[in-house]
Amino acid sequence: MRRAFAIWVAVIALGAAVMLHAQTPGSVAVQMKAAQHKAEVEGDLKGAIEQYRGIARSSDRAIAAQALVRMAECYQKLGDAEAQRIYEQIVRDFKDQKQAAAIARAHLGSSAPGGMISRKVWTADTYGSVSPDGRYLSFVAPAAFRGIPIDDVAPLSLALHDLRSGSNREIERMTAPLSEVEESAFSRDGKLIAYTVFNEKEVRYQLRLANVDGDPNPRPLFDNPDVDWLAAYDWMPDNRSVVALLKRKDHTAQIGFISIPDGSLRVLKSVDWRGTGRIYLTPDGRYLGYDLPATDNTREHDVFVLSTDGSRETTAVAHASLNFMMGWSPDGKRLLFASNRTGPTSLWSVPFADGKVEGQAEIIRANVGQGESMGVTRSGDFYYGVWSAPSTSSLEVASVDPRTGRILSTTHIPKEHSASDTQSLWSPDGNLLAYISDRGVSGSTVEQGGQRSLVLVIRSSDSNQIVREFDLNLSAGNGLLKGWTSDADALLVSGVDSKGRPGLFRVDAHTGVMSVVGFVSVKPPQEWSDGNWKVSADAANLYVRRQEPGCSANCTTQLYRRNVASGVEAELARGHRLGFVNLSPNDEYVAMPLTDPSTNSRTFAVIPTAGGPRRDLMRVSAGEIGSTGQGRNLSFAAWSPDSRYVLIREVVDDKPVAVWRASLDGAPPQKLDWAADQIAGRAVSISPNGTRIAYIPSSAQSTRSLSEIWVLEGLLSSSKAK
Repeated sequence: MRRAFAIWVAVIALGAAVMLHAQTPGSVAVQMKAAQHKAEVEGDLKGAIEQYRGIARSSDRAIAAQALVRMAECYQKLGDAEAQRIYEQIVRDFKDQKQAAAIARAHLGSSAPGGMISRKVWTADTYGSVSPDGRYLSFVAPAAFRGIPIDDVAPLSLALHDLRSGSNREIERMTAPLSEVEESAFSRDGKLIAYTVFNEKEVRYQLRLANVDGDPNPRPLFDNPDVDWLAAYDWMPDNRSVVALLKRKDHTAQIGFISIPDGSLRVLKSVDWRGTGRIYLTPDGRYLGYDLPATDNTREHDVFVLSTDGSRETTAVAHASLNFMMGWSPDGKRLLFASNRTGPTSLWSVPFADGKVEGQAEIIRANVGQGESMGVTRSGDFYYGVWSAPSTSSLEVASVDPRTGRILSTTHIPKEHSASDTQSLWSPDGNLLAYISDRGVSGSTVEQGGQRSLVLVIRSSDSNQIVREFDLNLSAGNGLLKGWTSDADALLVSGVDSKGRPGLFRVDAHTGVMSVVGFVSVKPPQEWSDGNWKVSADAANLYVRRQEPGCSANCTTQLYRRNVASGVEAELARGHRLGFVNLSPNDEYVAMPLTDPSTNSRTFAVIPTAGGPRRDLMRVSAGEIGSTGQGRNLSFAAWSPDSRYVLIREVVDDKPVAVWRASLDGAPPQKLDWAADQIAGRAVSISPNGTRIAYIPSSAQSTRSLSEIWVLEGLLSSSKAK
């Protein structure tokens, strides 16, 4: 019986193999895509493994090798040792499939021929660069580093982590509220460090210079009022200049050299406003490598090499994927870059000589994660930071009693990929639900040239099926979803386009085609932050929250209406710690919380956009007013679609305790029958008839992630071997 069963199974397997062999390349590609969808979207790794197993029987060795690689990756995610066996099989039996064999060797690491050792060396809140001798890591130290409670104005200082002793010490301690250190780079001799500081008094960035061994008086190196942001990335071998990226107020960006002796700037090249990723100089200082978006309307990045005298530029890496500059081998013969061309972000290299690439790209280490290069030491060790994956968030839809707010039933919205759902908005008839799916950043931070992948998803509220989804080439923040058009043919979204222009855009709900309604003038950095500005539906007026330079946590904040055409401003309100700008659907009110120090209370108010006195909807005793997470707070949850009431979250010690419905008609606030600790999350959206809400549960909100610092040892020996 068992023998008959085994024969029957063998016959079925042989038939499947014959059918697969007879299939066209197009049909196999469809099967590969289906298996990938099962693994990455449905999360069914075991089901995907079986599909890949069938494809791996193909007589086409390239297809079979590719299927084996993906099958091994699924086993690896499951923590199954079968992954090791498959990678060994690829290295042994598919030597002719160079890319698949290279990926397998990279996964096997030091157990594979020519492999390198990879190990985690530290976990931190953030990271900067590694010293040339491999002893120190520079990093941005939060206020908690020295026992100061973290809040929205706490300073961020520059510090060093000693990899030998494990100790930390500050290079420059920032004390002024809102002041912070950002990028940093060691000199080639390891004695100096150049770093960016946000000068909160002048409301701009400054480049400073300090001794690594301790410097009581760091020297301002470069400070230009026309420059909004800058970062020093690498030093010339003679330690007399640093290569930097500068972003100017006119939304242009430049690569240039800043002189160490006198702070003068030599502009080398103008680049895309979104900026480059990290910039690294060859060991001899003759060339620099960097990455840029491939076109104006894409997030794909290519890698370029430019001679430091500006005479010659070549394309080093061009591929329809995300490719980021990561550094050079110590001998300068290989350019290192990160790429997601084969799926997970991996470390690659290409041979380089005489200012150009001379050969094919080869994978060095597979699946290094999303993060950023920290540089290569003189001994050939490559350091990089990886963002540990925070918890992601997904929408839920609840049926509610419109009178009491009591939850009647809850439906979970299936999450696409590893996305975090952020904002949602019902169509005027309630038949569709639009929301933003944040698919994350690959290969680089937003500041370093990366851009978040924001996808506009439209679902049917009846079938809960995705109707359409479109990639938005806009920067995150500022309440991206503004509203639907009355005919539900389009959505209005506000954001910043690929050229750095903030404005209001119309996205066709059927085709995804995006057109400009109007651009607005936002003054960075006072108004640029998420939640500080909103634009009216006709793009005629901008509503901004602003505080003066040098303002601390206890100073006055203003709300202004700015006419977009004329630039004329009118102050609408001022108060202590005004919250974010929450514009009503009809554009007639701004809802925001504020603090009254004289009575030690929190107030939630609406301010007429046409001008006039504010209307206080709710007031509570604040208890202890101090850093974030202390006392009682009120915060915005949602506007009703008809702009007649506001949902307000009541929070005690950073924990939601209640949700209130405050009407603009003067009636007392009504406490809703909600499980506040679960329902009172962010991005609450109310359906037109008030019977459904879409929201992100508090328990599903993203948590703060830490950075893991890794080292890939033996890059120099690997380079020589190649």
